[in-house]
Amino acid sequence: PCSAAVAVSQAGLGADAAAGPHSEALPLVPGALSDGGLAALVRGLCGPRLTSLDLAGCSWLTDAGLAAVGAHCASLRAINLAACVRVTDAGLTSLVQPAGCVSLLEALAVTRCAEVTGAGVRKVLAACQGMRSAVLTRSGVSREDLASLAMSFAAVGFLVRDPTSYVDASASQLVLGFKRPPAGESMDDRVRAIMANKVAAAKSKK
Repeated sequence: PCSAAVAVSQAGLGADAAAGPHSEALPLVPGALSDGGLAALVRGLCGPRLTSLDLAGCSWLTDAGLAAVGAHCASLRAINLAACVRVTDAGLTSLVQPAGCVSLLEALAVTRCAEVTGAGVRKVLAACQGMRSAVLTRSGVSREDLASLAMSFAAVGFLVRDPTSYVDASASQLVLGFKRPPAGESMDDRVRAIMANKVAAAKSKK
């Protein structure tokens, strides 16, 4: 099921600004988000303030939904697209170009997105100089592309299930691997923890 949720920064919004920068989690009803629903959300008041977007499991979302995110969410720092199986390189690229305004991303997850390849990930990383974590487990990023990405973007931790068997020795030292999650914790839980840590780190810098 879709487990979409957003974190919205309320800094600089009238009376809220007096309380200082903070963010508010706005849970979305599981299974209720479509391309149109996501577009309506980000086109509204929360779009420019949205800092984290968890769309894991929203398998009906397409590139059209991501294009709306790219057009309206300039403050976005973390996006989880795990198991968004209809998302392709075109959708990922629309976050940053030609009209995309997302440039502050620090964490990206495209776990189980088979149509997302190294080409799409590279365009996002090139546009988002603050990127620190990219979760690529079971995506369409090839072994060769991952090695190339790791060499080109040394500041980014590329997280995969088993880096020792996925990349060649020249890049393996730049790639962080997931250990098997402990009992009761899924891989998606681990990805969400990464997203939350990145948002918390971004808040502490303000």
